Amino acid sequence: MASQESKTEHYHFRHGLRAGEMTRQHYSNVSTETVTKRIPEDKNTLSLGTPLLGLDLRSPGTWALYSQMLPFIFSEARAAASHRISVPRLSVEGAQALISPRQVVSPEITNQLTEPNKQLKDVVDLLLKNQGQVAPNRERAVSDALTAAAEGAAEGDTRLQRALELLKANNIAEAEPLLRSVAEDKERAAASAGEGAATAYRNLGAISGLADLKRAREAYNRATALDPDNPDGLFWAGWFELETGDLHGAENFYTRLLQLDGKGATEDQILWARTGLGDIAVARGNLLDALTSYRDSLAIAERLAKADPGDAQRQRDLSLSYDNVGDVLEAQGNLPDALTSYRDSLAIAERLANDDPGDAQRQRDLSLSYDNVGDALEAQGNLPDALKTYRDSLGIRERLAGVDPSNAASQIDVLRAQWRLAAHGDDAAQRWAFIVSTLRRLKSENKLTTEQASLLPKAEEELSKIARP
Repeated sequence: MASQESKTEHYHFRHGLRAGEMTRQHYSNVSTETVTKRIPEDKNTLSLGTPLLGLDLRSPGTWALYSQMLPFIFSEARAAASHRISVPRLSVEGAQALISPRQVVSPEITNQLTEPNKQLKDVVDLLLKNQGQVAPNRERAVSDALTAAAEGAAEGDTRLQRALELLKANNIAEAEPLLRSVAEDKERAAASAGEGAATAYRNLGAISGLADLKRAREAYNRATALDPDNPDGLFWAGWFELETGDLHGAENFYTRLLQLDGKGATEDQILWARTGLGDIAVARGNLLDALTSYRDSLAIAERLAKADPGDAQRQRDLSLSYDNVGDVLEAQGNLPDALTSYRDSLAIAERLANDDPGDAQRQRDLSLSYDNVGDALEAQGNLPDALKTYRDSLGIRERLAGVDPSNAASQIDVLRAQWRLAAHGDDAAQRWAFIVSTLRRLKSENKLTTEQASLLPKAEEELSKIARP
């Protein structure tokens, strides 16, 4: 049986999905006929003297289109404000530029939209860097928060202007109070503004969660109090309740989210809620309930993956679900079925990694799948094959760490892989020496968490055992 420490890397949703945000890559492209239809002018319709687009820029059907405009909107928000051009106006005119260049108001907008502008994604990547394993869909939540901040900054809110500057510099700690102030102001503005205030608190939670789990939990709890039936709010409230150890609170939010099945919640959110309930059951030691919840999640993941075999995110969700089931089966001592589940996951991870060798997230996914298979093989007494899979995992992690030596999370990934091999006597002296020297360096650079720092004396003890006559 693999050690509990080795299992801490397994990526249940509550521990984060494989080092990258679970992005909405499955959103479909939008046809010109769909997005260019006219809608009657009302309180939700902008009047700019040009044909308007009948689309909800936050809906799944238009996300693929809107995501192309986000970097432009984000980079131009402050400049637009000085000319009294709002972000909604930039959004509408930008969408028209993408669909029908003849409707573009300015050639400058056309040029900005057609050039590869990655500023928003770069800021999101910067904020998520060194987060290690990241929560499902965190990238979208952070992108939404940045977009909302850009909109407020364009409308002249100096707090949001300053917050954007701080976030561009990865200064989350100083940006968070500014975002909190905006949310509190929206809440005080009027009782009827609850939905807008709830959105502000969700955006606050997305940013706070990058640095302070407790503050993120508070923000999402406030968001759900203001907007009790918002699926995103319920999911993230449950997530951060679980991350901060409140199993009962997490269970409450996930159960409420399940009640929205068919009433506004997406199938992905239902999948995540059921997985969260499985994580709660594992934490309580109730493996039977955990297996039921994980198998319910697996059934959803299988259906979604089968419906769209070419969607990488759907396949990734399925791979994750196989791993969760495998973890419980292994804990129950059902090693043959656990190994089968892990190998089903590995087959998907290998295919995704081979399809895009330059994608770091997919490579790390593959590394973790190798570890799972290795753990099951070790538990069955097949140490030679287990060591082979562990070495395959280490090779991937070393390559990823070499790409960005400053990424502490990648360095820790390598150490954990080295630790697993050293503990099994595989070139133990050299590996323990490497582990000790690396931990000492990272500690001197103040890059270790409390848990990671606690590994140093353990590694030093293992190294000293080898050095003894």
